[in-house]
Amino acid sequence: MWFTSIVRNLGLTALGLWPVMASASLVHNWDLNGAAGTADQAGTANLTSGGGSGISNASDRFGNSSSAISLNGTSGSWFSTTASPTVTDSAFTFSAWVRSESTARFLRIVEGNSFLSGAILSHDEDPSDAYMFVVDAANGADFSNDPHASRTQSTWTLVTGTWDGSMSRLYLNGNAPVTGTPDGTSPLIAGQSFFIGANNANGDRWIGGLDDVAIWNGALSSTYVTAHYNVSASTTLQYGALEADALFSLFEAGSGSAVIGGHEWQYATGLGGNPGDLEDAGGNQYNLVLDGSGNGLTAVIPEPATFLLLLAGLPALLARMRAAGSRR
Repeated sequence: MWFTSIVRNLGLTALGLWPVMASASLVHNWDLNGAAGTADQAGTANLTSGGGSGISNASDRFGNSSSAISLNGTSGSWFSTTASPTVTDSAFTFSAWVRSESTARFLRIVEGNSFLSGAILSHDEDPSDAYMFVVDAANGADFSNDPHASRTQSTWTLVTGTWDGSMSRLYLNGNAPVTGTPDGTSPLIAGQSFFIGANNANGDRWIGGLDDVAIWNGALSSTYVTAHYNVSASTTLQYGALEADALFSLFEAGSGSAVIGGHEWQYATGLGGNPGDLEDAGGNQYNLVLDGSGNGLTAVIPEPATFLLLLAGLPALLARMRAAGSRR
């Protein structure tokens, strides 16, 4: 995400109108990008490792080096939160980019509290060639009512689980969800520790890649889940959950514009396509459809090389403007 980093370092994210928060607000986000990736980008629940040596930097889904992490499943190769997350029990969303490198069962992506009383994203318990999203496993190891979705080995996949208080949904790469009605409907995750890459007892340790783990208060809609995938799978944008949430906030404001991830987005109407679609409209214009009525956001995104040339010419332009002003 080097291009986004350049723009942020230039301070351009201060431009534009910053909108109100979306109804499902991002409360925790760990981008797992190098040494600083354990900092909570959206809250105060930073991560600390379990002290194992099996954690290493890895290339992300775009091939950017040291922009994700890899866990080898050995003891201590996992993370936990240093402060209690501010997520609610009544509705929430777990999301992470993952690359599975094992066929073992029940390996954890994210666990809030424990699988018996909280919520988890993980490998399936049986068969292990699937992902599952478990909310409050009231009947112990009976996960028959929880949603499961087939898993592809050694492939980066955006895995998203949502809970709206009565139904759980599991999405892979923003596609139509698998739904479930768990036996338990009273998950306890508020104020509890979260674990990334293992369960709460340092077991069921993840083997493979992890990137951009995010927790929302509230259940993201299917449209937002699809949009999150599309903007974070785009090689042009290379957005994460933090930028996706800012897009949703701008849209819910109903007007205005904001610079998000180095690009200026504006509220727009009359867009074509399906809800959640990211459309390359030509002329470097991108449209993001965020409801069923053609409303959404639009941005003109120059090629990185073009933008860098503009930046290179900026000092000369400012000098000419100052010179012109002194002659008045």
